[in-house]
Amino acid sequence: MANNPNIVYLLLWHLNQYHWFELPGIGRFNGTKRAAYIHHIEQKIYPGSITLQFESGITSNTEQMLSHLVEETGFSQELLEEHLAALCQFIQDSLKGAPSVYFEPFGTLYQLNGNWIFKQSEHNIHQDFYKQSPLSLKPIQFKNEEKQIPIETKVLIQTPKKSYELRSLLIALGILWLIFLCLYFCPNRKSNTEIIKGSIGDSTNGAQAIQIQDSLEPEATALDSLAALVQEPISNQDSLTSEIQIDESNVQHLNDSIQNKPCVIIVGSFIKINNANRLSEKLKRDHYKVYRGQYEKFNRVGVQFDCFKQDLKKVLEELKKHYHPDAWVLKY
Repeated sequence: MANNPNIVYLLLWHLNQYHWFELPGIGRFNGTKRAAYIHHIEQKIYPGSITLQFESGITSNTEQMLSHLVEETGFSQELLEEHLAALCQFIQDSLKGAPSVYFEPFGTLYQLNGNWIFKQSEHNIHQDFYKQSPLSLKPIQFKNEEKQIPIETKVLIQTPKKSYELRSLLIALGILWLIFLCLYFCPNRKSNTEIIKGSIGDSTNGAQAIQIQDSLEPEATALDSLAALVQEPISNQDSLTSEIQIDESNVQHLNDSIQNKPCVIIVGSFIKINNANRLSEKLKRDHYKVYRGQYEKFNRVGVQFDCFKQDLKKVLEELKKHYHPDAWVLKY
């Protein structure tokens, strides 16, 4: 750190930090910061700046300013007071031999009728843009590249005259008529041997076709029987004829009346067979014995269980946890 402070630099720092500084016996300088901006008419970008307002003779906060400088720089207050007083004395002495004095970098000071007058300089005193002038901006020019559009040239095909078209049509009809007459009046020159060979070949092919068809019929019969076996578990559940809607009031009564009977709880009834198939697959994945039946136009899906081994109420509570709780019909 320098032994002697640069009091002008410290006043500039205080102005940027606290937006004011004072010169004892002269006045107070108040600063207003302005952000950077673009002047579109002048086509320039102006940096951030500080505008000064001067109040003559007001120096009531000089002690506060000195305390800020002491805290920031570590210089003693007495040393700072000496340099500040020397600066003020230099300004006053300079006015004795000249009408005004330049207080660099802030501006010009002079006296008028016993009052101090201040005129700010054109230098930028903002600490981030110190003495920076506005920069010129060049407008962005876009080059319009002319795109050449290819011109398609259409070749005109001249159509033949109507008389030529009609003549060609008549010639084609005449040729077709001659071919028809030749085919109609020419005798069939096939020999009897060829006819006999053709009949023998037809009989042989017919016998082979009959044998092949006979050999395929047992396979088709086996496939039909296999399909019947696959579909049988879906349709063999209609032996359960009695059914009743289950609710909380009749669960215990039904549990007593269906002992030792095969029972089914209907958990879903769908118009579309695909929805019933999906529910059936879900029940199989959950390890339930699936029931499938038909009620009017609805496809029913249920769960089979043995009432002798399982309690109706417990089975019902278990199913309600995983499926719709209100659509339950008991078949037994």
